[in-house]
Amino acid sequence: MNLDMNLAMSSAMSSAMSSAAQQRGVIRALHCAVKGAWIVALAAGMGACTDDGAGEIVSLMPLDEVVYTDHVHAYVGVRCGSLDCHGDLGRPLRLFAENGLRGDASLRGMPVTDDERLRNVDAFAGVSIARDDGHLALRKGIDPDRGGINHLGGVMWADRDAAGYRCLAAWLTGSDDLATLESACSQAVAEDLPESPF
Repeated sequence: MNLDMNLAMSSAMSSAMSSAAQQRGVIRALHCAVKGAWIVALAAGMGACTDDGAGEIVSLMPLDEVVYTDHVHAYVGVRCGSLDCHGDLGRPLRLFAENGLRGDASLRGMPVTDDERLRNVDAFAGVSIARDDGHLALRKGIDPDRGGINHLGGVMWADRDAAGYRCLAAWLTGSDDLATLESACSQAVAEDLPESPF
């Protein structure tokens, strides 16, 4: 009788384990299906990001890579591109800089490459479609008491008259006034950059 009972219990346990394994398999399959559905939904939704709401694709003014390279990067690379700030791959606005994030760590201390500059321009274009003072990079740097929004790195500019704000804003809005942009960026580099610890 003991042998029959042991066989019956062993058979029941084997069925229960098999059933549990099957349930785990079904749960895994459902999880993968739901995850796949989310990925498809997100990918489909991304195409709508450039929709103006009326069903038409909005053509964005491209950001000028030459102006960024010649004038804006000298300010942004040092002010925002350190490894503990936007020189972090995990940031939505991820910036490459001479002494910050590099495509190849052996380049640290050398001028940014063409590819790195282009990736910086793309990063600015990617965090906000606004090409006015509503661009996220401009709103994040302004004091929240003056219409900005909270920035983990703190207040960058007390107001919109700050040279750094005017430099970045002129570029992000596609200003035709290159002399004003050059002046603002030069002033920002001279006045607004942190002192070197060396």
